[in-house]
Amino acid sequence: MDRGELAEQLKTIQAPVDSYAIGEINDEALCLVEENGRWSIFYSERGLRTEEQHFRDENSACVAFLQRLKHMFGIR
Repeated sequence: MDRGELAEQLKTIQAPVDSYAIGEINDEALCLVEENGRWSIFYSERGLRTEEQHFRDENSACVAFLQRLKHMFGIR
């Protein structure tokens, strides 16, 4: 899965668009960014990153991001 496919999946499950950010960092959102050749997922709150996870490839990061967002909203 890549970021484009992830975005389509998020539309399909009707995830609130203000609850996540792909390729950028937004406060009060689950973020997915590529930095220095690795992918990071974290919740951004008041400029702080919490529960940060790192991945070597885009697919793994996108799959984990989708699972985490589904968990946040109780979507199976």
